Amino acid sequence: MEQAILVDPLFEQVFVIGEDRPFIACIAVVSQMEWEMLATSVGLNPNDGSSLHHAAAEREVLTRIEKQTRNFARYAVPRAIHLVRDSWNIDNGLMTPTLKLKRKNLMACYEDAIEQMYVKPIDSWKTKAQ
Repeated sequence: MEQAILVDPLFEQVFVIGEDRPFIACIAVVSQMEWEMLATSVGLNPNDGSSLHHAAAEREVLTRIEKQTRNFARYAVPRAIHLVRDSWNIDNGLMTPTLKLKRKNLMACYEDAIEQMYVKPIDSWKTKAQ
């Protein structure tokens, strides 16, 4: 799933969440250049940190993810997204020396964001393609 999403140049890194949850969600590190184009296309200021969490940006990103995961079962497609700019690496403890994601550390780092993705009203999970 993560590899399928990473085909889109918007995403530099992706962490998919869903175990013991009602649906799949993901946290993604965005490419600065691609983010600037996407944010501008939906009328947002790409330099404003809050634009990463704007509903219009989330809808557009979820639509792009849906396109990349069209061959997956519907229940396996992320329905919520949390975008970040800071990449995950060995130095910040979010990747191993072999460049694998440290899932437990990512869960701890983004605990609040993860909880917020699962408490949003159900309408915010729907993409334009539905």
